[in-house]
Amino acid sequence: MTGTYICAPNFVPLPNFTGINANVSQIQGKGVIVTGGNGIGPLVCDGETQTWTITDIWANFGSGPQGGTPATWKGGRATVNVNGNASNGDTCVWPECFMIGTNVDAVIRIH
Repeated sequence: MTGTYICAPNFVPLPNFTGINANVSQIQGKGVIVTGGNGIGPLVCDGETQTWTITDIWANFGSGPQGGTPATWKGGRATVNVNGNASNGDTCVWPECFMIGTNVDAVIRIH
């Protein structure tokens, strides 16, 4: 998955409090839903448009103490939720720090 983002030129978040995460779900048969995801960080916030790419989206189905059984993605449709955030403080209480974020849901095609 790939996309772009831009931070306001005067916003300087703490690198450890920035990131983009993707969560994917795909129905692969009756009662079989494969879920997975991955993330990246820290983000570069310099007022310029930045490109992000998340690779190696892990996949599993079911649940359990280890989080389910490993699975593989199949060609076809899937849903994805991509969220990103950046903060200039570890505990945000206005006006001492600022936090920005976004949350996007989309249908994608896996090849």
